[in-house]
Amino acid sequence: MSRPSVARRLALRAPAPATVLVARISGARHLVAAHAIDVGATILELDGVVAATPDRYSVQIGRDQHLAPPADAGDDDDAYFWRYLNHACEPNAAFSFGASDDDGDDTAPVRLVAIRPIRRGGEITFDYTTTEWDMSVPFPCGCARCLAQPAKARVVRGYKHLTETERRRISAHVAPHLRQLARERSREAQRAAP
Repeated sequence: MSRPSVARRLALRAPAPATVLVARISGARHLVAAHAIDVGATILELDGVVAATPDRYSVQIGRDQHLAPPADAGDDDDAYFWRYLNHACEPNAAFSFGASDDDGDDTAPVRLVAIRPIRRGGEITFDYTTTEWDMSVPFPCGCARCLAQPAKARVVRGYKHLTETERRRISAHVAPHLRQLARERSREAQRAAP
């Protein structure tokens, strides 16, 4: 039986076992550190099915590439624990993308890397706007920063919707495909201007 042409399997090596665990907190699943993780350490590499369209649980890994766990993946399948990563405006991890091809699709393994020290048992988070151009399901941010400052809380909708100031704040961790899409949109807007 063949798979649909819009999806293909992305097979990547898993890092050392027991780097992360899934914890249930208030009924929801969260990805937490099994041990202390130093800045720069690879936490995990993504694995899953690549599709042309996003869904609620996918991570955008290229211009028209969205990685999701396979439909038959169980909740306890550790190859897909990354699906329990939550958003934070001030995260402790970010995705590291390898080389991109001419279409802006990433061709090397996608790794989650610690950008701050993470204590044992600490939740591992990343900023969704560093990988997603336009969220398939926008949501009001519930990260610690936004909960502490409700007047500054935002709706997470994707990189496309950020102001230039917000883009500059996260620039060190923005995926190459988002940078390329932003450049293209900027050129289109300049051509369309009178």
